[in-house]
Amino acid sequence: EFEKKNPYQAILVKLIKAMINYHNGDQLDYGLSTQAIVQPEPQSSDVKGILIIPVRLFVSDNFKGYQVLVKNMTDKPIALKTKSFYQPSMVAGALEDNILKPKSSTYFYSVFEEVSDA
Repeated sequence: EFEKKNPYQAILVKLIKAMINYHNGDQLDYGLSTQAIVQPEPQSSDVKGILIIPVRLFVSDNFKGYQVLVKNMTDKPIALKTKSFYQPSMVAGALEDNILKPKSSTYFYSVFEEVSDA
């Protein structure tokens, strides 16, 4: 119902906001369910010195979202760009911080559209 009543871009923004708000302690909205990712596999990034660790999966009927921890493993600040984290079939993404201090971390939120087999 939610997806039928909202334009596509508005849905993507609301889904990312719901994921961020959930991380900050709010309840989930918009038909999302969630689960922690147990024993995540750290991934390297195209950005040198960055480590990416999947933290949480969000699922709705038509979308799948991820919260990933983005860690600066260097002794220097790193400027981050959302497009550096985009993957094939990703339809939206958002970074909590654009400048990552040395040895600090932030979160990246991504949304993928689920394609049905029908």
